[in-house]
Amino acid sequence: MPDRLYLSCWIKGFDETNMLRHFGKMLEIFPFSKLARRGPLLRVYAIELAEPSLLEREFPSAAEPGAILEAAREFAKADCTCQVETFWDLWQHNQEWKLEPASITLACFGPRFENEHGGSSSASTRAFYRSRKFQAARAWSNRISAACCTS
Repeated sequence: MPDRLYLSCWIKGFDETNMLRHFGKMLEIFPFSKLARRGPLLRVYAIELAEPSLLEREFPSAAEPGAILEAAREFAKADCTCQVETFWDLWQHNQEWKLEPASITLACFGPRFENEHGGSSSASTRAFYRSRKFQAARAWSNRISAACCTS
């Protein structure tokens, strides 16, 4: 099982009325893969991740963040999480260095969604990156922190 790298942004004043706006900021600056064979997959869960998803929709590779947010809008409530499984292009070494798609999950947790800490979450955005070798993702994490963690 590959290791996971987490980036969480905790936002002051975060609530149900602005959670998709903050998630949208992250999606707008995220460097979606240009090499992946499939597009982003949106899932919306209510209460906790053990529940079946309320919505599951795959988008084309060139999907705009606005289309993803619009699909989530009907289901995104304070006790929900919106997750986008997608790819970004990273240099990876497997015999030689090559630019390849790497999977990542981008998530927006509603303020009353049960999380791994045993309670409600006030974290708006979180990125999960699975990889055997962590690549230099510092520039993007700095951009996302600046965009999402300031109102």
